[in-house]
Amino acid sequence: MFKVRQSFYQTIWILFYLLAFLWLLQHSFSYLDPDFGWHLRLGQEIVQNHQVPRASFGSYTLPNYSFVDHEWLANLTIYLIYIKWGYLWLNILFCLWPLLTIILLNRFLSRFLKINLADRIWPLISLETLSLIAITPHLGVRIQELTLLFLGILVFLLWQYNEKKSIWPLFCLWPLFYLWANLHAGFLIGLVILLLFLASKFSERWLSVRRPWFFIDFSRVISLKQLLSLAGFSLAAIGLTFLTPYGVSLYGFLLGYRDTFYLNHIVEWMPQWSFPYQYWQFSYISFALLAGYFWLFGVFRTRKRKLDIFAAGIFLIFSVLAIKSRRNFPLFFIISFPLLFKLASEELAPGRARIRNFLSFENKILDRSLKFFLVMIFLIVCLGIFIKIRFIKDPFQAFCEDKHSSNINRLLYPCRASAFLATKPGFKEQRLLNDFGWGGYLLWSRPDWQLFIDGRMPQADFNGHSILEEYFNFFTRGRIAAELQTFKIDFALLKKPNPPHELNLFERHFLLIDEQEINQPNELMLYLDSSSDWSLIYQDQISLVYQRVSKSSPE
Repeated sequence: MFKVRQSFYQTIWILFYLLAFLWLLQHSFSYLDPDFGWHLRLGQEIVQNHQVPRASFGSYTLPNYSFVDHEWLANLTIYLIYIKWGYLWLNILFCLWPLLTIILLNRFLSRFLKINLADRIWPLISLETLSLIAITPHLGVRIQELTLLFLGILVFLLWQYNEKKSIWPLFCLWPLFYLWANLHAGFLIGLVILLLFLASKFSERWLSVRRPWFFIDFSRVISLKQLLSLAGFSLAAIGLTFLTPYGVSLYGFLLGYRDTFYLNHIVEWMPQWSFPYQYWQFSYISFALLAGYFWLFGVFRTRKRKLDIFAAGIFLIFSVLAIKSRRNFPLFFIISFPLLFKLASEELAPGRARIRNFLSFENKILDRSLKFFLVMIFLIVCLGIFIKIRFIKDPFQAFCEDKHSSNINRLLYPCRASAFLATKPGFKEQRLLNDFGWGGYLLWSRPDWQLFIDGRMPQADFNGHSILEEYFNFFTRGRIAAELQTFKIDFALLKKPNPPHELNLFERHFLLIDEQEINQPNELMLYLDSSSDWSLIYQDQISLVYQRVSKSSPE
């Protein structure tokens, strides 16, 4: 009977992972990431030049700007897979990263939190399903998925060392950080976690001797020899990140970005309190913070628990990061989920026992029928998601303006408008003001065009501020004419404004959002439409093309 029960739960887990994979695959094929074009272009540059890029290209505003491609290995891999095996295999690969992260997370719950996954399968699957929905907007063919996986691996290795005191997890830090530093700038947050772990183990040892506070967990204090080994392996892992093709320049480039303008003007980087709200993420963060509060209550008031310095530190850091920027939410999910699930399991234990007793049928036929019914539900849902997947070969043609035109919120690209501009005599020598979100698409599909901005370096310094801030000056009343004249813009390829956003009852009456404030007019289009110096020469479902008709001075 026990073997049959275990076999059933193993089947459910396999079906859940299959469902999660198909869900991720459907989402990955449902849109084209704005950065995908310049990922391909950078990978192409590496193959053609046999070296990593060191100067910017593609935009006339940043000619020969010192550039460090902190994702060079990922860009090269994306380009080679896309060229040799196609878009399908690229999507499959990038759906595996978050899936492996979830599998690793479950492994972590099972081994280190002493949780029986078979006993708590339904609440765990339910919570992970809701969490997957919350992080899905950040997934797809996107390199930051690798940081999500590597963060999970790093935390797994550190907990392994914390529990077993075995040295092999420390050896694994070396290839992890070297590979991470060549794939994505997210390795910096990994270094912060590593240094925080080292500091927490030092603090535990120092406090256990000097002042053993009642609320701190001293059950995993390591010896001085182990502490020195941890420090040595950590410093070596940090040192390996300097051995990338860019060397010290990698740190100079990443740490040199101090402009924060992009944090409030690129939707994905905006804080959680910015409109439009991500309600799934907001709900998860609220529950996670509530779980953290109850955990601290158990530490200081009831004294049923002890405080792990490292766990508390990374939970606090990633809570702040996730609230300040939506892009960091998937990382917060990895850090907070074990605490959230452990606390929920402990607090809901009596109710879980009653449900388990209610579902334990003595009638074997009824019990087997219920299990068969659950398996069939999973299979039907998987089949339904698979049928909805829209497999495409050429993403740059599949997301043109005439595709999915019924959904105005999809990320679509100006295929017809760019084809129209390509027929203009001498257009390659003309300066184009392009939409920021279309920069990656144009960088790949029209590599010989002169773009104002290509989307790669929104924080790049330009005249004392970022290039993104300079771009937004074109949409500021009173500055438009001067900006157009200063940069000698000849054409403007702009995204047609969406219809005004209509607030729901909750947003209008409970959150008190001003509908006029979130539906600001496009000042640049108003100026171009009213100016005698500019003429609208093309438009379609999503794009507008303006051409300068005279060279007058700015107003």
